[in-house]
Amino acid sequence: MPILERMPINLRYRLSALFVIGVFNLLIFNRYFPLSEGWWETYGYLYNLGLKPYHDFDLAFTPLFTIINGYLLDIFGDSFFYLRLFGVAVYLLAILCLQLFLEQFFSAKASAISVIVASFLLFSEPQFIAKDYHTYQLLIVSLTLLLHSWIAGNAKLTKIQNFGGSLLLGMLVCLMIFLKQNVGVLLYAALMLSFVLQKGEWLLAKLLGLTFGVIIAVLAMLPIISFADWQNLLFSNDAKGNLVTVLGRFFIDPTNRNILKKSMLIAGMYFFFRYLFYFKSDWQKKWMNSIHVLLNKQLTQRALFATSVLLIIGIAITNSLYHLLRELIIPVSIALLIVLSFKIYRRLRDDATTSEINIKYVGIVFPLIALAYSNTNTASFDFNGMQIPIAFTVAWILNRIQRFPQQKYFLLASLFFLAILPRIAIGKLLVPYSWWENTQGSVFSARYQTNYPDLAGIYVDVKYRDVFNMIKLYVDRYSLSQSDVYFYNLPIFYALHKKIPPFREVVQWFDVVSSKQMENELRALRKHPPRVIVALEPSPVAFAVNRILKQNENLPQEDFRNQLDQWVFEGKYRLVRSVALPTHKLNISKLEIMPKATQNVLIQNVSIIGEDLDNAVQTIGALKNKVRVVEVIRNALIYQPTPSFKLKAGDMLTLRGNYQDLMAVSDELGVARDLPRDWNSVNIYLREDVNINGN
Repeated sequence: MPILERMPINLRYRLSALFVIGVFNLLIFNRYFPLSEGWWETYGYLYNLGLKPYHDFDLAFTPLFTIINGYLLDIFGDSFFYLRLFGVAVYLLAILCLQLFLEQFFSAKASAISVIVASFLLFSEPQFIAKDYHTYQLLIVSLTLLLHSWIAGNAKLTKIQNFGGSLLLGMLVCLMIFLKQNVGVLLYAALMLSFVLQKGEWLLAKLLGLTFGVIIAVLAMLPIISFADWQNLLFSNDAKGNLVTVLGRFFIDPTNRNILKKSMLIAGMYFFFRYLFYFKSDWQKKWMNSIHVLLNKQLTQRALFATSVLLIIGIAITNSLYHLLRELIIPVSIALLIVLSFKIYRRLRDDATTSEINIKYVGIVFPLIALAYSNTNTASFDFNGMQIPIAFTVAWILNRIQRFPQQKYFLLASLFFLAILPRIAIGKLLVPYSWWENTQGSVFSARYQTNYPDLAGIYVDVKYRDVFNMIKLYVDRYSLSQSDVYFYNLPIFYALHKKIPPFREVVQWFDVVSSKQMENELRALRKHPPRVIVALEPSPVAFAVNRILKQNENLPQEDFRNQLDQWVFEGKYRLVRSVALPTHKLNISKLEIMPKATQNVLIQNVSIIGEDLDNAVQTIGALKNKVRVVEVIRNALIYQPTPSFKLKAGDMLTLRGNYQDLMAVSDELGVARDLPRDWNSVNIYLREDVNINGN
């Protein structure tokens, strides 16, 4: 094509990467909508109403993304279709900035391939949504690293230019602090260290500029987030565990510890072979010469080529090799940072007499380490927080191989990484979103729109359409005021129904609200019980994992669940509808071959209470002969089921049946409790004074 031929080669590579990433995003961006989405849009909606974060409602994060979403809602008029589309555009801009940063160190070709690989690894994360705050984090951090590498690598800058550039750098870092505080603070410390270690000219000007940039931005935000708010965010917020747990999670968490062990092993293997004969220079020369001779043999090259082709095919078509590469990429990225840190140490120790590493790496390795470490403050290493280190690693590997005279090795290395793309793409099309077993149907089954005007243009499968429409039906029917509905773990519905939370918490999820805030929320709930409660009850596994995450034996979210159970038992609230949300197991083609399970179901549904056991089972219809009642537990006493046994609120039925049937039964009888339940459920409760047949 004439236009492409006239285009600079670097620009061609950039546009090619953006095209691949952009097209895939457009295939999925409006083909799913989880109930758990919309936290930030709800915060932005409340902000636009004039409510102040930290004062009128609690916010466990710094306020930048809330403010951004407030402006976006003003621009796009509450349309999630356009919010999603704009999110794709921002993600592409962030990828472009990441490419420009990588091109400061590597070729445009290696940089383009690396951002494609890192992006698709991110897409493989089950919770990826392009408009999420991770995209803005990627944009701000990429701009920060791009500016930092330019300042550090430009020796011609004057003192004023160094100060001005560092001032702008500090403001970018502060934007990151206002978006995600732990990443911003660690990035600031790493940049300060990088400036010191580089020992360039005008060091004081750089350090002062960086610090003043942060200070100016903090002072400018004081009307929104005060020093007292900072104290609560940084020191009184145990939403993700106490400070020791958060800072030490990189080693406390078993998954993180396993990744670090692999990283140390990979780095150790490199050191062993790289410096095996270092103490005898003639031995090292013989060792390296032997390797070069071996690699130059035609038979060796053919064997390597054939092995590489087989590996590429294996990664593309087999689960084991695909998952092996996917699981090794993060340890390899951390291992590279360990190796580069060692090389930096040797260069600084030898006062630049060694040529093992270019001085430009001194300025960037420690910010990358800060990004990797900050990724563990929330939970385990993942492809969200590790996207930039992974892109850097893939580009570094490809750039080294690109130096080989035979370009076929670069092609093979590129295909080695790109071979994971088809499997990720297919997997994402089949399961576009999954969060704590809250699994969306494939993009091909997403053919339905909900009754919410703000979701026009967003398509979901029939199950999720029905859940959304059910919530809308009950809220519209029974709500009488702007603040008489309490959405528990479902904040998006405040925005969709133009409601205001009756209490301070917008989101009650485990790692979003502190223990103190949740305790205050429960006190307010008991003092002023809302007319309608629509609650997303997480699976037992979510409770178990977050107990470990926060190092607590009991969570305040369990107290909320127990309080609702108590109110239903006492007749103060009635469960009028419960829906078990789909899980990945419902994608299994032959559910009938799944082994049978035993499940406890708590009797709460108002239509079942007072019925004979036989009549209750008859209500379930076709499931009567598929699910067997094993026993009934009432007030800690076990009763054998009989047809005339009258059910009461709080009775626990132990049922036997297959997975799908047990899910359906729990919908009709009440709420499933304990394992093997691994699904979330949406439960709708009405206060005792609400007339079920009308208002």
